[in-house]
Amino acid sequence: MVTHRIVRKIKVIDPATGQTREEEKLLAVGLARKNINKQIGRIRRMFAWAVEEELVTVEVHAALLRVKGLRKGKGQAREKPRVRPVAPAIVEATLPHLPPTVRAMVEVQRLCGGRPQDSVEMRPIDIDTTSPVWEFRPRRYKTEHYNEDNLPERERVVFLGPRAQTIIKPLLPLKVESYVFSPSRSEQERRQRRRDARTTPAWPSHLRRQEERRSRNPVPTW
Repeated sequence: MVTHRIVRKIKVIDPATGQTREEEKLLAVGLARKNINKQIGRIRRMFAWAVEEELVTVEVHAALLRVKGLRKGKGQAREKPRVRPVAPAIVEATLPHLPPTVRAMVEVQRLCGGRPQDSVEMRPIDIDTTSPVWEFRPRRYKTEHYNEDNLPERERVVFLGPRAQTIIKPLLPLKVESYVFSPSRSEQERRQRRRDARTTPAWPSHLRRQEERRSRNPVPTW
């Protein structure tokens, strides 16, 4: 496992012949130490489930609990560098190239310190706007399994200040159960920008197909 080659098949074009062929790209040599420890934890949980289902004896699981994970600097498994946040300069350089809806999601996430899941699942019904600082309570969150009794003091709350509110207000849908950052609205905005940038007139057949598509899929009322 320490020296196992981790590869992926990729398609490359031969510059001499122009033909496409498959090659193996080396991603890494051996699993990382943290990955190995995660796999050990999964095996322990699998045997714990087997004990609950009376498929194996409890002694088997007890023996597995004695298997320790790999410690940093004590073995030959490779160490992966720590995942760092994206530099603010890179975010600022990327924002102009994003669709408006996606850009708003990135800006709100950066301002409130939330997770991507928070932005994706944000709905007006989950936002308390009665105070100067809005409080967004996601329906699902990463640590909700620690709050089995649904205690209010253990709920996840994402605070949205004035700058985040300024971004969100124009995107608030009419239906409180709809999502603030709508994928369908973002796709319609993208298509509209393509139509506006078109330099040649559309064929009558294209216009008919577009009209038929609109009749089959009417614009939603957000």
